[in-house]
Amino acid sequence: MTMAARKILATFRDVAKSYDGRTTAVRDLNLDICEGEFLTLLGPSGSGKTSTLMMLAGFEAPSRGEIIFQGKALNALPPHQRNFGVVFQDYALFPHLTVAENLAYPLRFRATGRAETEERVGKALSMLQLDQFRDRYPRQLSGGQQQRVALGRALIFDPHLVLMDEPLGALDRQLRERMQMEIKHLHKRLGISFISVTHDQGEALTMSDRIAVFNDGTLQQIGSPQDLYETPANAFVARFIGDSNFLSGHVAAIRGDAVLVECQDGLKITARNVDCGAVGSAALISVRPERVRPGAVALGEHNHAEGSVLEHVYFGDATRIRLRVADSTEFLVKLPAGDMPSGAEVGKTIKLSWSRAHCHAFAKE
Repeated sequence: MTMAARKILATFRDVAKSYDGRTTAVRDLNLDICEGEFLTLLGPSGSGKTSTLMMLAGFEAPSRGEIIFQGKALNALPPHQRNFGVVFQDYALFPHLTVAENLAYPLRFRATGRAETEERVGKALSMLQLDQFRDRYPRQLSGGQQQRVALGRALIFDPHLVLMDEPLGALDRQLRERMQMEIKHLHKRLGISFISVTHDQGEALTMSDRIAVFNDGTLQQIGSPQDLYETPANAFVARFIGDSNFLSGHVAAIRGDAVLVECQDGLKITARNVDCGAVGSAALISVRPERVRPGAVALGEHNHAEGSVLEHVYFGDATRIRLRVADSTEFLVKLPAGDMPSGAEVGKTIKLSWSRAHCHAFAKE
């Protein structure tokens, strides 16, 4: 089911959050959360993503605006009455309780009978592949196992929403990538709405149906991972999501939805016009490293340039060539391993080309 066809579950309506009357963490936020989706709030530290999650959970109150859930205002409803499961970055497991006791803890406050509690705990242990750990204490578990217990505790009472604050931040890279897929598959199986906060763009791209990108307390763009990666709404999103090359210049001409930007050394680039100003205004060109073709100029490509090779960086499954192009010494070309073009040795100058369709022009930040 597409996002457009899904029912809206929760809404932020003109929400703002300030601390001490001076520091504004969230500004004029309007955001819809759909039923059954995995939505990630993504942004750098201090961007407002965690404050947004904490307001939804009820741990912080909006300074202005309204949060609506299933048609009813949440602002005055305390956290324990919202029926939301929460997974914290440090897992917040009780060290003196076993795995089974940690899982059962939320049910104690919901007047759940002993038989039903045991049944739910058993199902959670099985679902999370923790059966053999039911009588262990958190200190006896690995980071990934603790994360599963925390997730199980957030799910065991059939919450309306699951809220996760940097849930994988304490794990090493290999385990974090494995847990990303486990959580993604669990979400698909359960069909519950998951809202996750992270500063890790790779995690957001892997796990999410939609991503909401925040910066300086403002929602910059929301859309599918592909939308954000392929059609960023502004230079910040292009810079924050994935790798991008940037060249600065000024607008030389505007032709419909395309713009001609003249960069240093007379290099002229044709790009999709995102939010450029009038002719003569400063502009920033963005193109992804994997969209640039090195070597002989490819037929049908709109943009041609030359780059002086500065460095090769080997990544195992890929190689990156760092070049000087116009005013940039951080211009990258990303190639599958083994696809290095001839004549691309360090110190050499090579031809580059890329399509207008994969090139975006923004007003300079």
